[in-house]
Amino acid sequence: MFTKIVEGRNKRIFVMLGIFFVFLITTSFIIYSLFLPKQKGIKYSKASNNQAKIIFDSSNLQPAENEKFTVSVKVKSPLNMNMRLYKIVVNFSKSSLQATDIRYKVGNPAVLGNPDTSSTLNIVNSRGKINLLSQITQNIGYALKTDVETEVATLTFKRVNTNLATIEVNASVSSLQKINTDGSISEINFETSTVSFSGLLNTPTLTITGDLSCLEKWKKGDIDCDGQVGVRDFVLLFNEIVKNCSGSNVAGCGIDENHDGKVMDADYNNNGQVDVQDYTIWHSLFLYSLKSSN
Repeated sequence: MFTKIVEGRNKRIFVMLGIFFVFLITTSFIIYSLFLPKQKGIKYSKASNNQAKIIFDSSNLQPAENEKFTVSVKVKSPLNMNMRLYKIVVNFSKSSLQATDIRYKVGNPAVLGNPDTSSTLNIVNSRGKINLLSQITQNIGYALKTDVETEVATLTFKRVNTNLATIEVNASVSSLQKINTDGSISEINFETSTVSFSGLLNTPTLTITGDLSCLEKWKKGDIDCDGQVGVRDFVLLFNEIVKNCSGSNVAGCGIDENHDGKVMDADYNNNGQVDVQDYTIWHSLFLYSLKSSN
C-alpha cells in the first residue's frame, strides 16, 4: 500500500515538472518576442508601388568582331533609400558574345546565392546568363538617391561574330532590398519592361543618292524609305525580330513604314517572318552600300 502511494506521488511530481518546463519555455519565448529588439533582416515585405529601373550604358555601341566592350549596369531608384542587397539577372546572346570580365562596383558578391564573378566565366558563357548578386556589408546599407543613376556593376564582353547580339535584364527575377527605418527589409522590384542592348545601335548613317523608288531604296537596306540607311532601319528590323513579326503575328510588325502595303517591313528573304536571317541579309546590304559609297 505504501509503495503504491509513493509511486502515485512520483507520477504527479513528474507531471508537474513537465507542465512547469512547458510553461517556462513558452513564457521565455513570449518575453523574447515582446521585449527584445528586432534584428535587422528578420522581417521582409514587398514595397508597394515602387519599381526601380536598370539602365545599360556603353561607350562603344558598335563593337567589331573580336573586339571587347564594357557595359555599365546602373540602377535608378524611385525614392531615397538605403540598399542592402541587389540581384540582377542578365541574359546575353552566347552565340555572338562572350563575357570576359564581371566587376561589382557597389557591395561585394554575396556569400550565399551563387553570384557570378570573373572566376565563373566558363559557366556564365555556357548558359548565356550572368547572376549579379551583391550584398552591402555596412549595417546602414548603401544610399541611393531618387532618380539618380548609380553604377552597381560593369560587364565586359567580346563580340565573337557579327551576328545580331543582345544583352537584356530578366526583370521578373531581379530586385533590390531596401532597409526600412525599423530595421526590416522591403523588396523593390525592377520594371518589367525588358532592357535591351545591341552592339549595332551606333551604325553610321549612309545616304542614298538618286531618284529611286521605295522598292529600290529598300533593296539597298533603307527599310523605312527615308533616303538613309542607318540606326533607324536597324531599330525597325530589331523590333520586328524581338516581337516575332510574321504573317501569323502581324501585331508584332508595327506599322507599314515604307508604305508598300505590307506590315513586314524587314522580311528580306520573303519567308513570311522577320528573323535573324533577314538581319544577315540587311547587314550585308548595308556593308555593300557602305563600301560602294567610299
